[in-house]
Formats: sequence, structure tokens, C-alpha cells
Amino acid sequence: MKIDFFGIAKRQALLKAALKREIERELQPSSNSYLQGWEAKDKKDGRQPGVSYTALQAVYKKESWVRACIDVITRTATSNGYRLLAEDTAELIDPRSKEFSPIINLLAQPNPNDTLEEILAEICIDLHIYGDAYLEIVRDNKGSPVAIYNVYAPSIRVKVDAHGTVLGYVQKPMGILSGKSNVVNFEANEIAHFRLPNPGNEVYGLSPIESLDIVIETDLYAQDYNLHFFKNHAVPRLHVDLANCTLPQLKRTREYFAHEIKGAKNAHKTMITEGGAKVTAIGTSPNDMEFLKQRKFSRDEICSVFGVPPMKLGIFEDVNRASSKEADKSFKSEKVIPLQRMIAKKFNSTIIKEFDKIGDKVKFGFIEIDLRDAKEQADIDKIDIESGVLTKDEVRKKRGLPPLEVIDESDGES
Repeated sequence: MKIDFFGIAKRQALLKAALKREIERELQPSSNSYLQGWEAKDKKDGRQPGVSYTALQAVYKKESWVRACIDVITRTATSNGYRLLAEDTAELIDPRSKEFSPIINLLAQPNPNDTLEEILAEICIDLHIYGDAYLEIVRDNKGSPVAIYNVYAPSIRVKVDAHGTVLGYVQKPMGILSGKSNVVNFEANEIAHFRLPNPGNEVYGLSPIESLDIVIETDLYAQDYNLHFFKNHAVPRLHVDLANCTLPQLKRTREYFAHEIKGAKNAHKTMITEGGAKVTAIGTSPNDMEFLKQRKFSRDEICSVFGVPPMKLGIFEDVNRASSKEADKSFKSEKVIPLQRMIAKKFNSTIIKEFDKIGDKVKFGFIEIDLRDAKEQADIDKIDIESGVLTKDEVRKKRGLPPLEVIDESDGES
């Protein structure tokens, strides 16, 4: 029977054994206890997400394959950087442009604490942990954005009407457990809400972790089993037949095993018994040694749901150069590029287009990921330049780099 442990109260208990330390830490009053306690009571508090953010966050921290998948998606999506293009011509905007300086300055320094690269990375991570990511947009008196901040996804609730139209957002800041006076209300245009597709839910996104409940729980228990196996020094379980021993003999035998047999310092000691006791190794059944196969199965299913080829995690089982290149190309074209486009589209509609008079003239985007490897692309660029098909600056433009004369002028000024 399928176990669904992502409910707010009932399902949380099923993760307790596998994620005990992480969940207890999240529920400490001095930590993020509001993850569990922040529940929308009525329409004014926004709609309840229907998942336990505590469990989702604990899975990211505890399940190594989940974290590895999310991290490699984030690195691939954000490592090339971003660019600002003219809306009509798709020409790269000069970073020294005075006309677009308000947008250029915001992207260069979105707030006093974070770079845009950090903000984009947090969007990617939150989307794959919670299914949702949020940015707070601070505006000037004309309505143009002057700062943007990441908002911690578990602290936000979405206010919607009966038709699913967003009316605004409600937040309980970190560490605050109760009290209406501590709730922060945002207008609909003060928050940019990024969400992964979620059939049947028009308000919140669907985290990939929610589709992996059984797999993740099984893998965490396999890790726990393996840990205790090696804590016992991989010694097979023993059956000790004491026959008709007396209570004092039973007590002495227990103390002997506790102090003379168990523990690393007692490994490989000769066992001594009394009173005709017989010791038999129960042995390690074939099932006990299947956990590696089970972990591999779990890993492959986690990778499949996240859309990450195992080779991107440094696993090259049954992979040759040709299949590796195809897997890398598929990962970028089917997973990363669509993610980038989704983020860029929301970024443009909620932030860039809000700039008075200039927002409709430019668009934000990620620097394109080239599906060819670096050497292959370099050879093509060299042929294009030498044959006169493209100039050096045209090649640089394709890569999202400024023209050479811009660099020369900047060097001269410095």
C-alpha cells in the first residue's frame, strides 16, 4: 500500500524514524519551528499548501541523491550568467547604457546583501524542494522596482478568490510562531511567484520530492540499516544457547558480551562460554546484502524524477563517451533550458516590464547553454571567423560577451 507522508500532521509521523534528528532540529523553538506551526486559519491568512515543508526541507538535507540532483540542476542553470537584450532586435544591451541604467543597476545589485546570481540560485533550489519560490519586489513612487529579495518559501501563503485569482500574499517572518500582528501582508504585485507545474492545483507548485515519498523513505531506512550494521562491525548476529543456565549465569553472560565482545576494541576476540553454552552465527542473509542494489534502484528513480542523468552526479556505470554526450545534451535541452525560460519569463513579466517607460524595450534572459561541447564549439567559431562568416564580435555576442572595443575602452580608462 502506498504511504503518503507529506500531510501536515498525520503523515509527518511516518518520517519521524528516518528523519528524526533533522525534523527535531527544524521543530526547535530557536530554529525554524514556524515551518510546522504556520497554518492558514482562514481566507485572510491565505490558502494552505497541503504539504509539510518540514519534511521536504529535511529530505533535501538528509537524502544525498536529492540534494545532488537539485544542486547540479542549479549549477547548470545559473553558471553561465544572465544578459539583457533589446526586445525588438535581440541585440545585447550595452552595460554602459544610460537609458537602461535603472534596470542594469538593479540586476548588478538587487539588494544590499545578495547578488542576482545568488537570488537565481535560490529560486532554482526552492522550486525543486518546495515546488514554489518567491521574490519580494520593492518599488519607488512610480512603481518601478528598486530592489528584489528572496522570500523564504515556507513562510508564504497565497491569497486567492474562488476562481483561483491571486489577491495577495501573507508571510510570517522567520522565528515568529503566532500572533496576527506579526503577519506581513503583500499586494499581488509585490511578490513574484515562481512555481513548478502542478495538475489540479492552480495556486502552489508540485515539488519533485512529493512524487518520491516511498523511494526516499526506503532509501533512508536502507542507510539507517547500513549504519547500524557497521556500528556492530559487520559481525553476524549470534544465537547463544545457555541451556538450563541459572539467573546468575545469564547475568554474567550478558555482562561478558557487553564488555568483552561488543565494540571496536573487542573485535576478533576469542569468545569463551561456560556451562556448556553453544554459540551459533545466524549469518548474514542474502537480503541483508541487497541494500546496495536497493540504494542504486532508489538513486536511479530519484534521478529520473528530477530529470538528471546519473553521469551528471559523477556516476559512469554503463556509460561510454557517445552516450555520455547524448545524456548531457538531453539534460540541458529537456530539463535546464525549459527551467531557465520559465524563470526568465516570470522575471520579465513581474520585474523588468514594471520599469516605467523602458521596461517594454528590453528583456532579461540566461546566457544560452550551448549543447555542443567546448572544443566542438571553439572549432566551429574558429572556422566561421577565418572564413569570414562571422566576425570576432559576432561570435562574442553569441556567447553573451561584450564587443572587443568595449573591453579595450574599459582597459584604457582603468
